[in-house]
Amino acid sequence: MEVKITILLAASSLLLTSPTFTATVLGASSNVAEEFSYYKLALQWPNSVCNIGVPCSKKAEKIKTDYQRFLIHGLWPFWANNSQVAPCPGKELTSSQVKDIKKSLEHYWPNLHRPEDFIFWTLEWNKHGRCLGLEPSVYFNDAIDLRKRFRDDLGLGGQGCRPIPNPYKRITIYDALFKALGKKHGQLKCNMRNGGYQLLEVYICFDRQKKVRDCPFQYIQCGNDDQVSVLFPTSNTVRPN
Repeated sequence: MEVKITILLAASSLLLTSPTFTATVLGASSNVAEEFSYYKLALQWPNSVCNIGVPCSKKAEKIKTDYQRFLIHGLWPFWANNSQVAPCPGKELTSSQVKDIKKSLEHYWPNLHRPEDFIFWTLEWNKHGRCLGLEPSVYFNDAIDLRKRFRDDLGLGGQGCRPIPNPYKRITIYDALFKALGKKHGQLKCNMRNGGYQLLEVYICFDRQKKVRDCPFQYIQCGNDDQVSVLFPTSNTVRPN
């Protein structure tokens, strides 16, 4: 019995003193603290969201004027094996928990698909925010603060990559993002319009100290060739309601 106890104590000591076991993330089925490796800030380009399928519920003119910037989709924690830390149990989000930052959320994190923004925030909180063991106001403020570090176009324009009617080579957009992020690898996600690719989202990865780090993968649904054409669409492509 003494041998078993000694082994268990030694194992517990090793786990608690490990330099990578420092997070306070609630596991999916228990209150055991587990480690996550990095965050991914997901940012969507409104023109690409709103020019395919069902038109966005926001007024087209509002999208063309007020939302000509990358908007927050979510802030997602990831394990070291690059799988998402989600979903996690916890309390439901209430409107009172975000009332003090509602204006900022409406500015940086609007719901393009539905009139009610709070629905979007609730979905992101339920799937991702609860996994971090934070108060909702802290989670949403963290996402907003990370977004505010960058220009409306994330600095792509300064690297010669602006929304235009004609497509770029996929590698051109990727390299522009790499330079804009201080030579850190971001990630691009595309969707399809009229049989061609267009830039839907940009992902920026951060370590647990919220410093930009390399993302593990370059592309999602953006074709298999760096020379493939990818549209970075202008506001003229937004479909009217």
